[in-house]
Amino acid sequence: MAASPLFRLFVAVSGLATCWGQVPDGNEGEQPRVGAVEVGSDDLLFAQLRELAAARNDTAWAKGEARDAPPLAELNAMAAWGPKKVATARLREKFRLREAQVRVCEWLSRHQFRHLHLRESLMERAVEKLGLFHNKWQWAEAYHEDLGAHGLPFFPREVVAHRWPELAAAISELEAQLIPVLAEEHGKAVRQSPSLVKEHSEGLHVAGLWTVLKVFEASRGKSRCNDTLFPGSCKALRAFDEALRRADRGLITEGRFATLHPGAKVITHTASTNQRSQDRNSCPPYMAPRGGMA
Repeated sequence: MAASPLFRLFVAVSGLATCWGQVPDGNEGEQPRVGAVEVGSDDLLFAQLRELAAARNDTAWAKGEARDAPPLAELNAMAAWGPKKVATARLREKFRLREAQVRVCEWLSRHQFRHLHLRESLMERAVEKLGLFHNKWQWAEAYHEDLGAHGLPFFPREVVAHRWPELAAAISELEAQLIPVLAEEHGKAVRQSPSLVKEHSEGLHVAGLWTVLKVFEASRGKSRCNDTLFPGSCKALRAFDEALRRADRGLITEGRFATLHPGAKVITHTASTNQRSQDRNSCPPYMAPRGGMA
């Protein structure tokens, strides 16, 4: 029996300090090589990374190969920063350093999957030695340090209800309205308006197909939703947006369907900022397509 695509509605909300209900976008399922050398010093770590960067990308994946030049400049910039220098760095300098960190980590995820132990060592250095992040899975370039110190990648429902009761109520109402119409409206839209379905443009899938279909967009204080194709979804999203605004808990910046097709492979990655919340509703609730990661 052929595998079915996994699709979900992704709702990005600005103005919230946490990420609620997040399903990881990428989990390669890859393990560091047996007998991998533990990185015990910056000199050894960066020597190994530069050696990889000087070699050919270790992948035959068709997507991203041509435009992903080895990040030599970023490696050199990162190696020049130590704890004392980071402690006195300006915000703009920290942003650039975190940007370099993300670039190298995603390059390792995409092209050097046999050397993910180096990615882990790099993140441990960023957390434990430089203090750039509070957790080795926090790769955001625009990183709010206070939020990072107290936030978590996932908050259980009971914690959300205790800490942010207005947010919990708004999410419960959103799910009650959205889940019954989610699959039907998505399927109808794909059949009637296939040209609206676009391949994901961020270069995070290195094999197979990952598509997006935008439903809700906000810009300069104004929002628009595709009521023609998604009447039920738009009604639910507008009610959610209004509830967030009333409670002073932010607003929706984007709502879109994201579909992982059978065989798709998505690299481990993070958002560019830790200052937004992501609510994801999957239909079916969870399915790992053949050869892919959900």
